[in-house]
Amino acid sequence: MRIRQLSAALAAATAVLTVGLFAGPASAYGPTTRHNGEPACETGAVCVYESASFEGATVWYRGESLGTDCVTLPFGAHGDINATSKKLLHFATADCTGYGLTEPAGGMHTWPASATHSFRVSS
Repeated sequence: MRIRQLSAALAAATAVLTVGLFAGPASAYGPTTRHNGEPACETGAVCVYESASFEGATVWYRGESLGTDCVTLPFGAHGDINATSKKLLHFATADCTGYGLTEPAGGMHTWPASATHSFRVSS
């Protein structure tokens, strides 16, 4: 009986570990927190970070879903990775107004002294 219980517990633990190890990065889209060892971004995404060290609160946006509309971030961002083929404009305001910082396609930026609060695809 005890061997059967141990076998069942081991099978359950193996299933949990397998799902955790092989869950695709698509589960990271939307607001989340990046932990050490997790991918910083994925090809085709815009990945925005609360810290300039690309850790802590993060939000990923699918590049193909981005138009030229303003995207308001859920937090002040101090770092981002633009793994898309699109040029971005980042703004200190939440409504994409004022001076925009240009980030090229495939670029990566940090703003240690100030935060951005919105971005949009540059036309």
